[in-house]
Amino acid sequence: TCIICVIIAFFGAFMNVFGTMDKTVEDNLYHNPQTIDTRIKIIKIDDRTMNQLGDFSTWSRDIYAELVETICVSEEVKPAVIGFDVLFSSEKDAEADKRFADVCSKYGNVVTGFAYVFKNEVRTDENGNLISDGMTVDEVIAPYSILEDATSQGFVNALMDEDDSIIRSSFLYFDEQNGNRELSFSARIYEQYMKSKGLEPEWPTDKNAMGFRYSGKPGEYENISLIDVIEGKVPAEAFDDCIVLVGAYAAGMMDAYFVPVDKSAQMYGVEIHANVIQALLEGKTLEPVSMWVNCLISVLVVLALVILCEKLSVVNVIIVCVLTGLIKLLIGFFVFKAGYSSNVLIVPIMAVAIAVYYVALHYYRAKAAKRSIERAFSKYV
Repeated sequence: TCIICVIIAFFGAFMNVFGTMDKTVEDNLYHNPQTIDTRIKIIKIDDRTMNQLGDFSTWSRDIYAELVETICVSEEVKPAVIGFDVLFSSEKDAEADKRFADVCSKYGNVVTGFAYVFKNEVRTDENGNLISDGMTVDEVIAPYSILEDATSQGFVNALMDEDDSIIRSSFLYFDEQNGNRELSFSARIYEQYMKSKGLEPEWPTDKNAMGFRYSGKPGEYENISLIDVIEGKVPAEAFDDCIVLVGAYAAGMMDAYFVPVDKSAQMYGVEIHANVIQALLEGKTLEPVSMWVNCLISVLVVLALVILCEKLSVVNVIIVCVLTGLIKLLIGFFVFKAGYSSNVLIVPIMAVAIAVYYVALHYYRAKAAKRSIERAFSKYV
């Protein structure tokens, strides 16, 4: 029994058998947003703005130039960084395009987004084996040339979980085949903000992506309609020295995703960027606990439970197993808050299974002892 339980616990943790269910439990138990950073503000392209200015895809770049000029009053009163989560991929009106680029160049605090279009490609790895690479760049949708020269850029591609399409991680950078390293939109804004404070950015990992904890739910970051800003209803001083993100905030713009902090409502992409930036600023990043550490913890806990339950009564077996499961979930909470994502379910489920087994075993042994006494008594009579 002991060996079988240990083997099940080891391979359960090693193969992460509960996968998506494990992540869902982690989302519901541990992902509790608390305080948003008031330095991060969102200027939203919402339905009210489009009702007055028309569909945003038809807008002249004059609108964006006017927005930048409205919130950048001078070198002393302006946002630390303005991030446009909008693809300015083609030229429209030459005069308006130039005006927008000139304004961005004047203040030097604008980050624009670009997007990679990936494709699957079969290639040979360093060992000579054929592999399928789903991150081969097929196309880059970049800002028009003079805007690209006038701004910093970061790619806006979202990183969704393959199993349930929920965004729990974010790209930090992407290494192109020519050796060029490009930062993600959120990482570029974080870098720009730190430099504006005279500080060096502190990257949480050397990997190209990171897990992160959300600080706000959908709609919780301060958000102002773009039309209100342009019309002067919000003073420019409200954005002074802040990180200002401009992006889609309407359902029809197809830029909303499911997130772990609210499964009932989608979060707009610009809000996800806000959460990622705050995670970088405050160290709210998540590093997965090593698979071997998960295996070791699972094996040791299950081994201790089996040895202990052999000596306990039915009631005590139930109490010990329930407490073990609850303590593991509680420890998981503190591990999560410390910045680590661990295997949540294997120990509690194994504890329940062990409790059921020993309750059944006690019942079987009691029944067997009763039958033995009855047989002995009948022989005596």
